Amino acid sequence: MIVQRVVLNSRPGKNGNPVAENFRVEEVSLPDHINEGQVQVRTLYLSVDPYMRCKMNEDSGSDYLAPWQLSQVVDGGGIGIIEESKHTNFTKGDFVTSFYWPWQTKVILDGNSLEKVDPQLVNGHLSYFLGAIGMPGLTSLIGIQEKGHITPGSNQTMVVSGAAGACGSLAGQIGHLMGCSRVVGICGTQEKCLLLTSELGFDAAINYKKDNVAEQLRKLCPAGVDVYFDNVGGDISNTVISQMNKNSHIILCGQISQYNKDVPYPPPLPPAVEAIQKERNIARERFLVLNYKDKFESGLLQLSQWFKEGKLKIKETMTNGLENMGAAFQSMMTGALTGLAQWIEHRPVDSGVPDSIPLVQVSADRYNDPIRRCGEAVTSRLDEPTPFFRALQTSEPRRPREDEWEVGDRGAFGPGAEPCAANQVARRPLVPNLAPAGPDSAWRRESGCVRGGRPNFLSRARAASGRSRKTLCVDGIRDRLTHGRLQGT
Repeated sequence: MIVQRVVLNSRPGKNGNPVAENFRVEEVSLPDHINEGQVQVRTLYLSVDPYMRCKMNEDSGSDYLAPWQLSQVVDGGGIGIIEESKHTNFTKGDFVTSFYWPWQTKVILDGNSLEKVDPQLVNGHLSYFLGAIGMPGLTSLIGIQEKGHITPGSNQTMVVSGAAGACGSLAGQIGHLMGCSRVVGICGTQEKCLLLTSELGFDAAINYKKDNVAEQLRKLCPAGVDVYFDNVGGDISNTVISQMNKNSHIILCGQISQYNKDVPYPPPLPPAVEAIQKERNIARERFLVLNYKDKFESGLLQLSQWFKEGKLKIKETMTNGLENMGAAFQSMMTGALTGLAQWIEHRPVDSGVPDSIPLVQVSADRYNDPIRRCGEAVTSRLDEPTPFFRALQTSEPRRPREDEWEVGDRGAFGPGAEPCAANQVARRPLVPNLAPAGPDSAWRRESGCVRGGRPNFLSRARAASGRSRKTLCVDGIRDRLTHGRLQGT
């Protein structure tokens, strides 16, 4: 089988700017068989993030992230669907993710390096697991929780730099949700400023390429700045810090303006700004989200809840072509994109993939580094897959009342309908979410929702919808239908 992949074509140098030509697309052969413990996956989404700039150097600055090798496939966060499995934990049709996903249309991976994802957490928008309901979302939420010191009702003002990026756009919304009375974003175009204020709930936005940032901050933050979510560093951050209040806090998320320079992390402040920081007792500490793995599950559930309630808005921009990976990376590093994220979709002609299901997509325009920073000593590792995406934990739902059944001809409803004896009519619940969760539930056994002794969410969806075993409908996956009988369902 011939597949496409992206390899590192050249290095930009420690102080150079990455360009699209640093990457190239080539075709390679994929083995016809897989070994025990392996899975073959089709790539659905690939993430482009600023920390990858460090991997383009011969020395990434840390033993945590290995540098990319010339003429070898590059990797990063990714999501795909299993097409063939010889691993006991996975079956065909499972959605899986990895932090070390090769930039390749199809790939054979060790099953132990993968983690299942539950589409219900994101209403079927799988790309969100690489963004708002993934590392960028966790970085924003946990960063604010741990380093922001926000007190509801205390009239605190938050400023977010790189505010139109993956973390910045979320941080501003989360700041409001956690109690900030005013949130001001800083970004690079008028279109992004309008997006922040008209759709994402920011109170005001500053275009640093057009406006005088210092003057605008004095106007828009008359009581000073209490919390600064820093994604960019450099002159913008120096200006914000100069207007921060006493005992205020900096959430040091990223320093993208410094990533093309061979400097330590976090970069030292200019003497005058450092004097202000010390005089006003402004907290500025490194923040590494992997040091808070114990908060990942609760954080993802909170982000998922806010998203489903409409309190957390998520934006994405689409561009076609795996061959545009290099251009996407370059645009992400320069902030040249309009919108929050760029997704690159590639679909070969006659691929057999329904139009509603992408083959490859790539996220970009991440104005922060949610995992690590160039030159930062990292104490956490991802040697084992982290269980980011567990299904929502729910209690055993009640059995439907007698008035909550739909009655029809015998056998009309298929799986999910209550079994009926001879000369009886079939019936099923009118309220699908009453499908029980417990593996030992009598109602679950009746509904045929147990496979291998454990509940399967696809089976529950099939049972609740009353679809036949030949057609599987999963609510929330962008209203898509996946035709054919998937293994295990």
